[in-house]
Amino acid sequence: SLDDSAVLSPTATTTAQPPDISEPPDTPEPPDTTATDTDQEGFGPSAIWDPYDQDTPGGKEVRDCYFTETELLECVLAAMADASAPSAALEFVEMTDGEALMVSFQESGPVDIAGVVYPGRANRNFQYTMVNGTPPIVRADDDYLHDEIRSSLLTNAHYHSLLDRFPETRLFIWNNQFEGVQRLPTGGQRFILSYGLRDGCHACEVLAHAFVAFVFDSDGAFREVYVLALAVPERYESTRRRFQTDPLSLAEQVGSLSYIGQDGNVWILDLDDNRQQPITQLSDGKVISYDWSSDYSRLAYVKQRDDWSTEIHLLEVGMSEPQLLLAAVDYNPYGGMALSPSGRQVAFTADYVDVRLLDAQTKRASTAFQAPGVGLGPGIPTTKRGLSWSPDGQYLAADMYDSGSVVLSVSEVPQPIVQFLFPNNQVNNPVFAPDDPLIAWVDWSGAQRALVLTNYQGDTTARLLVPDCSLGPNTSLAWAPSGRQIAVTTEDGLCVVDVETGRATNLVPGQGTWNVSWSDDDAWIAFQFLEFRQSSSADVMSPAEHGIGLVRSDGSEIMDLGVYGSMPSWVSREFD
Repeated sequence: SLDDSAVLSPTATTTAQPPDISEPPDTPEPPDTTATDTDQEGFGPSAIWDPYDQDTPGGKEVRDCYFTETELLECVLAAMADASAPSAALEFVEMTDGEALMVSFQESGPVDIAGVVYPGRANRNFQYTMVNGTPPIVRADDDYLHDEIRSSLLTNAHYHSLLDRFPETRLFIWNNQFEGVQRLPTGGQRFILSYGLRDGCHACEVLAHAFVAFVFDSDGAFREVYVLALAVPERYESTRRRFQTDPLSLAEQVGSLSYIGQDGNVWILDLDDNRQQPITQLSDGKVISYDWSSDYSRLAYVKQRDDWSTEIHLLEVGMSEPQLLLAAVDYNPYGGMALSPSGRQVAFTADYVDVRLLDAQTKRASTAFQAPGVGLGPGIPTTKRGLSWSPDGQYLAADMYDSGSVVLSVSEVPQPIVQFLFPNNQVNNPVFAPDDPLIAWVDWSGAQRALVLTNYQGDTTARLLVPDCSLGPNTSLAWAPSGRQIAVTTEDGLCVVDVETGRATNLVPGQGTWNVSWSDDDAWIAFQFLEFRQSSSADVMSPAEHGIGLVRSDGSEIMDLGVYGSMPSWVSREFD
């Protein structure tokens, strides 16, 4: 499947868009809003002057300029001045060399979104521009940005799948639609526009929609443009929901998240105060896996150095320097790393065959279990899945990849107490319940894939058939703190399964998700949008980790937080 996104209601805006007969029927209309004056600097609603509006004096004379005059700018400015057009409208036209006139405006601050018309064009004469930043006008249909967008598109694995089926697939830069604007925790803004990918020509069938982010920093400077997601036409509506809510508009107390940021550090994002801060301060390398103790006083993480060697560190929150627990670790990122609830032991995978335990005090590591098959790992790197501690720290569950799964008793001498050993990774991802002595795991070894609940002795207590949840090798699980529900992330959605009734609801249909975590009150679920990136070697795909999402557990609200990162996790403590 292809991917997911959305629209924001304006805060202050415009007149209606003029009709554009070249607009295809499946393209949504731009926001229809009413112009109001503002006190902001730069362009505002006073710059609106619509030559297609019957109530605009001089509209016909201005349109005639585009077909009768060689001195276009002088003709347009003179005709608008004769019609007593506002000075701001004249200034905008002059800045576009007479090519475009503003017909709609949405205040989004400090950078705003405006609709413009190009009367001289034969078709696609309505377009969007971002105004009042640096530069003062950024056009959604700019030829230069077309190259930037296409370069980003070429890294998207779904795009290459589309090209395999439709070799003539083309992105048309003027075939765009404004979807929404988000204020980012960094203080910047992200404007989302979707672009139609068509089968060879501008009037051909729409094969997919590319959702593209235009990012501005807190000073309003334009920083980058990149493709967020692709959606086939059937998934367009579910995808655009991703951008319908501004994360900074959340009214209730939703708490804080930790995640691995683009710079390779672990960050805290406070959704109540709209701020973020780094927890780690790496001068070289990056964090590739991390986990908290149950009281959030300790953070364990695996650091990959610039030379690709790996180390395990432990950071006492509030202390400036972390402890190096183990250097030169033969760490297997396909398995994972997990800190015990007390923060005294670190479980990790190594050598593709071992589960090892590391004592945080003595810094000694020992092998707890050796896989009988080819080794550990779920198949997608940079995930917290693979290892799970019981709430009391007495048991450890491990995903053994090709060999199935195992539950170990680690109170004294580590030994397996339950083994789900099936070939080809068909029984995987065991996760402990928060209170009851239960383990949830995925069984896709037979014709009917199921979410299975097992006690610590290995007896099955429930087998839940959840056909809407696309269970398989790339499935991750997380229990709600209440123990009443389980979140299931897959390549085709995010399901919430009621443990008592077995009822499953897909909250994010058509969107791949990964690395799921619940808020303490069961109200919100944080997750990572699972996108795949095509590498330069053409045959290799890897996860693209630029999206952290938030969805209400009842599915009523979903949002993209606009944060580049991976492995989101709710954090239940205050940070200075």
